Amino acid sequence: PQDRAEAVRLHRHAASQGHVPATVCLGILLVTTEPDFGGEPTQQREGALLLARAAQQREDTSVSDAALAFLGEHAGKREVVRACCIGCGQTKKLKVCSKCRVAKFCGAECVQRMWPVHKAGCRRFAAEDAASASAGEGGSEADRAVG
Repeated sequence: PQDRAEAVRLHRHAASQGHVPATVCLGILLVTTEPDFGGEPTQQREGALLLARAAQQREDTSVSDAALAFLGEHAGKREVVRACCIGCGQTKKLKVCSKCRVAKFCGAECVQRMWPVHKAGCRRFAAEDAASASAGEGGSEADRAVG
């Protein structure tokens, strides 16, 4: 964890200077920081947003493609799919998945393209929320839909 913290610090500095590959690396480090390693959902969300920002840049398509691929690989994490459209990295004007009410997409094209990636997480999110709601812990359906 100490080496990981140092890597996050160094990548955060480079990313703040506008270094896009460092932004992608920082996003990856934060998204993959699991609770066992001191990670928090807010770190995973921050990482997803950094990857989304890198995916939106057009100067280096290989960096953009790598950021999108990584978002897709981590489509089973709630904080990742809540942060941005995993299909394109868009962060504004998103719609919530009608099945799991967790994942967000920019439109039908990304939903259709990303369904094979999102399907397993979608079913798991829906089942977890249903179990949580039946146990009295889930809050209202409207709370879950807002994401």
